[in-house]
Amino acid sequence: MILVAKKNSTIKIPLAIFLSIIALTFCIPKQSVQEIRGHVIYLESNSLKNVSELQIQKENEEIIILKPQIYKGFTPSHLRHHQITSQPLTIRYTINNGILTIISMND
Repeated sequence: MILVAKKNSTIKIPLAIFLSIIALTFCIPKQSVQEIRGHVIYLESNSLKNVSELQIQKENEEIIILKPQIYKGFTPSHLRHHQITSQPLTIRYTINNGILTIISMND
């Protein structure tokens, strides 16, 4: 319920809380999804399912080093296949509060 007094311009508490929540919502940073496409030139894995470091060389020769804290993507063996055959792949990731998360990979 939102109440506003007519005579004096005081705002009732429920309206003030509502407006505060709306204002804070706009202050929360949005996650920006980044995307790179290139060839795997280096791969380091700490298990059969997780990658601890991945180096991708883009078409412009720039090398991107990804050290994901959260990894959702191909298995290290599939990525090694990409490395050996020089097949490019596309990686989508986010960085939120300093945590790099790989969210998807496509051939």
